[in-house]
Parts: sequence; structure tokens; C-alpha cells
Amino acid sequence: VLTTIGGANNPVTTATILVKLVNKRERERSDKQIMNSLRSRLHFLPGANIGFQVQGGPGGNEKPVTLSIRGEDINKLSAIADKVETIVRSTKGCVDIENSLETSKPEVRLTIDREKSSDLGLNPYLIASSVRSMVDGFVATKYQEGDEQYDVRVRLQKQNRANIADISGLMLKSTKNDVNGRPIIIPATDVAFVHEGVGPSQVIRYARQKEIRVDANLSNRLLGDVLGDIQNGLKNIKMEPGYTVSVVGEGEQQSEAFINILLSLMLAIVFVYIVLAAQFESFVHPFSIMLALPMSIIGAVLALLVFGSSLSVISLIGIIMLMGLVTKNGILLVDFTNVLRGRGLSRMDALLKAGPTRLRPILMTTFAMIFGMVPVAFALGEGSEFRSPMGQAVIGGLITSTLLTLFIVPVVYTILDDLSFPKFFSLVKKIIPLKKKM
Repeated sequence: VLTTIGGANNPVTTATILVKLVNKRERERSDKQIMNSLRSRLHFLPGANIGFQVQGGPGGNEKPVTLSIRGEDINKLSAIADKVETIVRSTKGCVDIENSLETSKPEVRLTIDREKSSDLGLNPYLIASSVRSMVDGFVATKYQEGDEQYDVRVRLQKQNRANIADISGLMLKSTKNDVNGRPIIIPATDVAFVHEGVGPSQVIRYARQKEIRVDANLSNRLLGDVLGDIQNGLKNIKMEPGYTVSVVGEGEQQSEAFINILLSLMLAIVFVYIVLAAQFESFVHPFSIMLALPMSIIGAVLALLVFGSSLSVISLIGIIMLMGLVTKNGILLVDFTNVLRGRGLSRMDALLKAGPTRLRPILMTTFAMIFGMVPVAFALGEGSEFRSPMGQAVIGGLITSTLLTLFIVPVVYTILDDLSFPKFFSLVKKIIPLKKKM
């Protein structure tokens, strides 16, 4: 356990506790179970905002649910962020909700009367820089002692900058001169109003706009379902022009990845058809082989349901792999059927002989791929939970496609062979002479 308090420019009210777990085989609970247990046990701490993250997991160190509220006025952003936070807290499956805006930092504000300051020869930058130099100081020179250099910071003595009254009594040098030609010295209270207040510890900007983020972790729900409920709640928030609420982080990446994955899936199907059409020198036979593709998707979805996994980017990658794997059963069956028909057998006899003959290589190749995916599907290694849906989808798709291919592909092959172009044109030629005779 490594504890860091106030590190990386964070205030002392922020702490990070890094817990390194023992190996997976040496503990009975998963990382999610341990986090849920700690979350329930630490819930009683008053005033504490506690969140849990898996370091280096999907999406980096950001929480899965991240909403970005952007605009110009920080006060309006704060009001919108409060409404968004209320919606997130009421959404089932959201835990460790956090608002990035912290307005608890006390500060002394100097509000400048721009008309007065302009008449007296004081511009806002001169006022701000003068007050900053007198209170915070400025580096006038450097002092060197041996090989070391030290900054020499000039500022008012501590008793002259201890409270608001001291700041109000600061004297500012004007750019205008009096009748004697000497610069005019003006008290700060003549051109500015000094008062106390609270403000954000930091102002975050995103796409050139001020931003407040509301984020949350997930508990026993999928990211897509949670974001769908949140989006429905956001429709009821009325926002002025120039203010937006959008999903960023892992949710945004997931939506973009789904579009790219689906495009890759369609391209995979097209390329498979092109290769099969060139291999069999037919535009019809590839359809009987590619019928295994939808059957494999059914098995992949069923396997994900059995294992309790979700349809994620990783599982979709497994489905894309299936597009190339499951066609080998149909290729073995249809190719040998065409060979037997070339030797003089009828279509039915060729199919009846090709099935039992090709059953052994079909089962051998299928079992080899299934057993190769078992370690991935059952997450037997360290950190393998992330990629386990890929193996589960591949195993489910191979099982269903293999079982159904042996029965459905011969039937579809027969139907498509009857609908082939040569037979279709011969049928048309027989019908046309009959019409002429009539």
C-alpha cells in the first residue's frame, strides 16, 4: 500500500492510496469484489468523496462514465453541472460520482472599476501586476553562493499584507503626472473594490471553453445501458446557446470504436465473398458457405450471455475473427462435393458422401481452435478478464456454426444449385418455345 497526500500539485485535502493486490491465484476475490467491499465499508465517512479505479485499465485512469459540461460563464456551468450530477446519482449502476469543480478555496477578489481606472491613468494589467508584486512578490535578481543560485524575491513585509485592509490601502502609481510633474499615487480602494469570496482551485478548459466534468464508476451494469439512461435524463435540461453537455472518455471512444468495428465487419464479409467466388469460380456457391456467418454470430451472442459478458469492442473483434474461421467447414464440404460431382456422381450422392468423409477434418480443426481459445475465454491468466469476451465469442460461434453447417449447408447448396444461372436460362429457353407454339 502506497499513500500520497497532496502530491502532483494537488491540495492537502486530496489523497491517493495505491493498493497492489497479490496474484490472482493467491486470493479468493476479484478486484471488483474487493472494491465493492471497501466501497460499502467506507461509505459512512462524513464529507469524504471516495472513488476506486483500476490503474492502467480500459480508458486509462479515467472513470468509465465521464460527462463534459462546457461554456463560458463558470456560474452557469456550475448550475448545469449540479443538474447533471443529480441525474448521474439517480442512475442505477453509477457509483463514486465526482464533480471536478471545487469552489471551496477561499480567495481575495479585486474588482476593478474600469472607467475610474482609465480616467486616473491606471489600466487593469497595471493594477493586477502591482498588487501581485506587492503581495506575492517578484524576482528582482538572483543571488549566487558557490555553485548555487537563489531567487531574490521583493515584496511587502508580512505585517503589511496580512489582511484585506492592508490590500485596500495599497498605493498604485498612475501613468499621469500632477501639476508639479510628479507621478500621481492613487489608493487601490479608489479604483477597485476588495472583498472575500471562494472560487475554484483550478479552471479546466476543453476545446477553448471552460469545462466541468462529472464522472462515475460502474457497478453491475454495462456502460452502454448507463449512458443511455443518462442521455434520456439530459434531454430534460434546458441550456442556453453556447453551453453543451457531451459524453467524453471511454463512452466516446466506445461509440467511435463500434462504428469502426461494424465497418470492419462488413468489409470482412465482402472480402470473404470475393475470395470464395474466385476459389470456386462461381457467384452462387459462396452464399451456401457464407450461411455459416449468421449462425456463428448467434452462437457468439449465446456464449456471451452464458458467461455473463457484454457485447464490447473486444467481443466484436472475436466476431470478426469468426468471419474467417467458420467458413472453413463449408469450404471443406462444398469443395469435396464439387470434386465428387466432377467424378460423375449425382448431386445427392455427392452430398451424402461428402458429409461423412469431411466430418473428421471439420471436427479436428474446430476442436483445435476451441481448445486454443479456452485459456482466453475462462480468463485463466493475470489480467485476462479484459480479453476473455473475445475467446468466449469465438468458442460459441465455432460450436453453433459447426453443428448447423453440417445440416444446413447441404440443403442450401441444393437450393442454390437449382437456382444457378445455367439452369435458370435453360428453363427460360424451354418456356419461350412453348409460348411461340401457343
